[in-house]
Amino acid sequence: MVKKIEDKKDINEEKKDISKTWADSYMAVSKMWEDSYLKLYKPWFESTEALFGKASELSKNAAPEKYKEFYGEWLKTSQNSLGKFYQIPTLESNKEVFEKLVVSAEESNKIYRSWIAELEENSRATREVLQGEPDPARYKEAYDMWIKSYGKILDELLTLP
Repeated sequence: MVKKIEDKKDINEEKKDISKTWADSYMAVSKMWEDSYLKLYKPWFESTEALFGKASELSKNAAPEKYKEFYGEWLKTSQNSLGKFYQIPTLESNKEVFEKLVVSAEESNKIYRSWIAELEENSRATREVLQGEPDPARYKEAYDMWIKSYGKILDELLTLP
C-alpha cells in the first residue's frame, strides 16, 4: 500500500515537472520572439515604411540625382537597421571580392588545363592502341591509364577549396 502511494507521488511530481518544463520553454520562446521582434523586425519595418514613402516620391520626380540620393539613403538605413546583425557589402569590399574571384579563377584554370592536357594525352595514346593490332595487354594498359587519370582528377576535384 505504501508503495502505491509513493508511485502516485512520483507520477504527480513527474507531471508537475513536465508542466514546469513546458511553461519554462514557452516563456523562453516568447522572450526570444519578443527580443527578435524589438531588435530586428520593428526597426526594419520602421525604416522600410520611410523608404517606401521616399520611393513613391522618387517615382513621381525621376532623375538620376534623386536615384543616387535614394540609393545612398537606402544603404545607410540598411546599415543602421540590419547592419547590426550581419555585414552588408560595400563598394570597397566588392573590389576585394572580385580580386579573390580572379585569383581563384586563375588557380582553377591551371588545374583544369592540367586535366585537359592529361585527357588529351590519354586520348592520343588510346588512338594509337586502337590503330594497332588487337592486343588485350595494351587495352588493359590504356584502360588503367584512364582509370588512374580519372581517379587523380576526382581526388583533385574533391580537394578544391
